[in-house]
Amino acid sequence: MNQDLQIKTEKIRRWLDDQVDARLREGSGGLPHPFVDPGTGYEDILWDWDAYFSCLGFVSAPEHRQRVARHAKGCVDNFLLHQGKDGHVPYAITPKREVNPENLRSKDSEKNTSKPLLAQFVMLAHENGGADASWLKNVEDGLARSVDHWYENQMTPFGVLVWRSHRGSGADNHPAYFQRPHDSVADPYLNSMMVMELNTLAKIASITNSGRSESWTKKAEELSASIESCLWDPIDGTYYAIDVGKGDPGPVRTPADWVVPLKIRSWVMVMPLWAGVAIQERAERVVKEHLTQPDQLRSPYGLRSLARCEPSYRIFANYNPSDWCGPVWVVSTWLGFKGMVNYGFKAEAQALALDHLSMLCDDIDRHGVLHEYYHPEEGSGMTHPGFVNWNTLAHAFEADLS
Repeated sequence: MNQDLQIKTEKIRRWLDDQVDARLREGSGGLPHPFVDPGTGYEDILWDWDAYFSCLGFVSAPEHRQRVARHAKGCVDNFLLHQGKDGHVPYAITPKREVNPENLRSKDSEKNTSKPLLAQFVMLAHENGGADASWLKNVEDGLARSVDHWYENQMTPFGVLVWRSHRGSGADNHPAYFQRPHDSVADPYLNSMMVMELNTLAKIASITNSGRSESWTKKAEELSASIESCLWDPIDGTYYAIDVGKGDPGPVRTPADWVVPLKIRSWVMVMPLWAGVAIQERAERVVKEHLTQPDQLRSPYGLRSLARCEPSYRIFANYNPSDWCGPVWVVSTWLGFKGMVNYGFKAEAQALALDHLSMLCDDIDRHGVLHEYYHPEEGSGMTHPGFVNWNTLAHAFEADLS
């Protein structure tokens, strides 16, 4: 790692040290176990991928590892405490939420169940000293039921999973699924995350000797193949979301039994690289044609959440929904960075990290805080000064650059 990166990494570490105490919360009410609080604008809520990536950033600093692992375990225990008997898990929980394990997810619910990352959360806690193997055995059934719920309710005949809606997807106003019909959009983000979840379940099963490791691995392989066959566009050289034809066409004789590519170039194309799903030549196209090109995702400050050349590219400060139509987010930049590293693009990854960390360090110098997301052309923070959450991933760049 070069000297400039070392200086910036040290500044990020000092910032991270100042955040730990306020963000690692003890339990109360409907969150009886320790949990991770996102910070400004979202206080007192446990969110699924927010908490996971926040912990992933925190544990990158060895001095915080065991304490954070304890809270990671608590996050999982809180989520599974609220798991319905059909296997669904809410994607966000507050201390005011009542525990109701008999609850069933309504068929007409607009909300997604928790994103498929609870097993990854479990392994984060276990590998960093927050839980022993006996706990893995205790939670394994709940993890399996959560994945089974996704498969039973959101799997399509094309072999890929669809979002229920944009509600709880995380990338709030992504043009491919914002306000689109329920159960109509499959994308690289959800399906790549599920591949990671299935592979992690296989790892857990090998530790607990539950006998399910091989079946989880097979599911991961099948889903990976479906991502490559359904979501890859050979002309544009990237991964797109698809519309699987779930909308109601009215009184017609022929149903839609085909998929329609939703050709919107956005940060979700990095997910098959992060999950290790992409074959090498496809990863190379994504990196060379999209992640490093200034008219595509690469901005001077990180990765744009939407390519600059897209008609729906627009920059505005907003939340509910937060803006994923162009601004730079730490989480999506880090996921793209990890994808580059996974496929051998270390020079490109280092350049991306340096630009991104320079922007974040400048924010700390000027304002003493980080923001939720950033202007891709100016590098200025746009919303929620004091937002912590997955901004902790700013420190996680170091592990792959040292």
